[in-house]
Amino acid sequence: MILEMHCHTSEHSKCSHVSAVELVQRTFERGLHGIIFTDHHYLWSDEELNSLREASGVPDFFLLLSGQEVTTSDFGDVLVYGANRTIARKTPLTAIRDEFPISAIVWAHPYRKNRIPTEEELLYPLIDAVEIFSSNLSLSESNRGLEAWHRHKFTAIGGTDTHALGYTGTYPTLFDHPVTSIDDLAEEIRAGRCRPYFKEIPKLGTTRTQVREIHIGPATQREDREKLIVKTFDTKEEWDDAKRSFEILDALIRNGFDQGSCRVPVPKEKDGMKKVFIEQAVHGQTLFDMVLEAEADKTEEYLTRTARWLARYHNLELHITPREEFMDVEPERLNWYIKDIYRQGHRERNRIREILE
Repeated sequence: MILEMHCHTSEHSKCSHVSAVELVQRTFERGLHGIIFTDHHYLWSDEELNSLREASGVPDFFLLLSGQEVTTSDFGDVLVYGANRTIARKTPLTAIRDEFPISAIVWAHPYRKNRIPTEEELLYPLIDAVEIFSSNLSLSESNRGLEAWHRHKFTAIGGTDTHALGYTGTYPTLFDHPVTSIDDLAEEIRAGRCRPYFKEIPKLGTTRTQVREIHIGPATQREDREKLIVKTFDTKEEWDDAKRSFEILDALIRNGFDQGSCRVPVPKEKDGMKKVFIEQAVHGQTLFDMVLEAEADKTEEYLTRTARWLARYHNLELHITPREEFMDVEPERLNWYIKDIYRQGHRERNRIREILE
């Protein structure tokens, strides 16, 4: 089952701008199988949930449940699933666990504001799971949570932390077995039979660069789920090159190169602490490969397209690399080009040398 685990309604959370009916309908439209409300220190009654089902018009198999988000006195914000009453603000985590021993307690958005939880915190016995994907986290923060999940093997969930309609259902959780009640839900979380709903695909990198493609959320008919390329660099030199690539891509995007049949990926975030570069995943064939592999009748078309792309790029007159840094490396690069041109016996090699000089 695919469930939205963390959302807030305008009826019972002052921070939210979306009604419960809108949340239910949008979650159902996005192909999820249910929604669990987690309003701040509020527990929806069965009567309210029944009325909501009737008002939203979703079928009986669509799951409607309620947990709550609780601000504890000693462990920040947690999501509690399975308590039978509303829990007061600033209740200690130990008191929640003592009173509700079979509930599931999930640490909410612990990576928010660049916080780095320790291994001891992530594996704290009173916590049943950790929320690692959330709209309340940056992409870099979510990636840190994902790396920690792989490393420490704790139970994790995704939770959109919805406060508005547009991003409802973005970060759902996948459950291995059917869930029909809040007690079922709590039991599955405590047993670790759930995880954030995403797909992670290792991609070809270098020996020192790890490349992964990540798809977050379910694939809908519109294929509007987020698709990212995450590159992790090992050395400072590679990271410095990646930062420059990020600047170049950012400049190209600002000048319209994210549109059309030949486009560059949108740079999303860079994380200097982890040497991570996150960009949009763009599928298709590169223009470079198209030129190399083109049939004879397509060669002129692709070369023309390449020339127009390069002309448009050069006409931007972008100044990204500092002049002194450019002049330190460019003569060596140009000499390499000249050697290759002479090796090929290019008929314009002398004129090319004059131009470069």
